[in-house]
Amino acid sequence: MNLDWMNLTASQRSAVSLLCLRGPSGLPRELGEQLTNLGLVEWAADGVYCISALGATVRPTLPK
Repeated sequence: MNLDWMNLTASQRSAVSLLCLRGPSGLPRELGEQLTNLGLVEWAADGVYCISALGATVRPTLPK
């Protein structure tokens, strides 16, 4: 499977961005499970997820 930023839903992109910027954060269970199944996030605690190594590479970087 090829994973591309634009293939994610708007809510998935928003959650990945949030986790990249803020670190471990709470996510709705269904969204957390979707991103976990894609390998983009990891479960950190009850309802709290953190970005995975793969997830950190998916988010596009903005040019400086």
